[in-house]
Amino acid sequence: MFPSAFRKSNTYGLGLMDTGIGLFAVSMAIVSKPKNDIFKLLKQSSALIVLGVIRTISINVIDYHQDEREYGRDLNAFITLGLTKLFGGILTRFLSNENYILISGIAFGIIHEIALQSGLGEYCISEKVPRHSFVEANREGLISVTGFVSLYLISVYIGSIISRRLSNIGYISWIVSLASSTLAISSIKIRIC
Repeated sequence: MFPSAFRKSNTYGLGLMDTGIGLFAVSMAIVSKPKNDIFKLLKQSSALIVLGVIRTISINVIDYHQDEREYGRDLNAFITLGLTKLFGGILTRFLSNENYILISGIAFGIIHEIALQSGLGEYCISEKVPRHSFVEANREGLISVTGFVSLYLISVYIGSIISRRLSNIGYISWIVSLASSTLAISSIKIRIC
């Protein structure tokens, strides 16, 4: 059994498993090409969405328990990543340079946080809100897409300033961060009961 201290959080706070989708979104964005061909973008994002739909159908067919508080009744990480790739990719196609991508990512994050603090966050995590319509049933996944698009755009910018060939400061900072994080995590002794 996975230790409960590292499980996904249900409302506020973080668990180790909460980092997974965020790190996938960052990785997906860092290696993306901002001016990617629209057909390639549709192919990449639709592959993730199709995987998500297959997962949802499979879970329903075998009647496997899924915590609706994570992404909603019908959505999951694959669909969230597919929508993030689709919307983030479309936005980067129309922004003329990396600085606008960064500014847009920050703006999306600020707008998303204002919406959450203005009541959307409570609506999202409330146990009292029924799950009758598609939007109500999947509010967690739908609402989180804006935050993931923000993360995606900021990560596209980060990817645009990292050059392994030049070993520039972006690359050096990235590798030092990864190495430090890996060393810090590997030095923690986890007691699993």
